[in-house]
Amino acid sequence: MQIRKMYETDIPAILVHELEIFPEPWSKVAFLDSLDFSGGGGFVVAHENGEKPKDGSEIVGYACYYSVAGETHLTNIAVAESYRRKKVANRLLEAIFAEAKAASSEAVFLEVRESSVGAQKLYANHGFTELYRRRRYYSKPTEDAIVLIKELPENVQDASKN
Repeated sequence: MQIRKMYETDIPAILVHELEIFPEPWSKVAFLDSLDFSGGGGFVVAHENGEKPKDGSEIVGYACYYSVAGETHLTNIAVAESYRRKKVANRLLEAIFAEAKAASSEAVFLEVRESSVGAQKLYANHGFTELYRRRRYYSKPTEDAIVLIKELPENVQDASKN
């Protein structure tokens, strides 16, 4: 298993996962727009054999992020059902943390459905804490989003040194 940058050729396989995993899946256009984001973000994928695929068929997980103004936002993370509980999400999060550190972000933010208890446990195990809730943020079904934050203290500027 290797974590690598996403290529446009991965999108068809990712769309299959989106439809299987999420009640409101991202569209191809949303992935293309995120892939083209020039402001400091992108996608990483977990790939079964670690090589650049011809058709993306061996993609088992992926995550999208962007970094701006000292913050990194994790906008999408998913792992294929048959690869859950195999540390794929952990590896994807570690890759996002490395990208956040490289971008000198002071924190990583994300939203999670209130009903997604497994994801909340994963994020808590990685140091995320609840910041606040966004009421009725999600639909299909309608529910709150819990906004989580993980501070990256090693990237916080010490104001006393300036």
